[in-house]
Amino acid sequence: MQYGPAASDLVGKRIGDKYDVVRLIAEGGMGVVYEAVHTASNRRVALKLVHPDALTDDEGVQRFLREARAVNEARHRNIVEVFDVGRDEGRTFLVMELLDGPTLREWRAALPDLVRGVRLRARVPIGRALAFAHQRGFIHRDVK
Repeated sequence: MQYGPAASDLVGKRIGDKYDVVRLIAEGGMGVVYEAVHTASNRRVALKLVHPDALTDDEGVQRFLREARAVNEARHRNIVEVFDVGRDEGRTFLVMELLDGPTLREWRAALPDLVRGVRLRARVPIGRALAFAHQRGFIHRDVK
């Protein structure tokens, strides 16, 4: 599966027999994130397809799926909920809570004159979530 410009090719497709891909949200170091709709519940979700080269063997795929399940079991108010994990046509995917609103980068760009203290306080929940995950043995490798 190609990513990059071809990533938008999945718009309009069904993944895992139950997620209809609506639009491309973002691309990152680990994969591509789409907005999708769960066909049975009509719930809007974030569907992340992991880059094939990020998980080079079946053992890596299984470890990724176990970690996704374990992170979800830990539950923290500053970490999105994971609803589903799976494989579809050789692609590993993760289905998460879809959050509406700007990214941190967009928020900062929209408010360039924001007082430094306010910007720093906004990072506290991020730090809490990372510390929570780290205490449980998880390292987030794609923090932006």
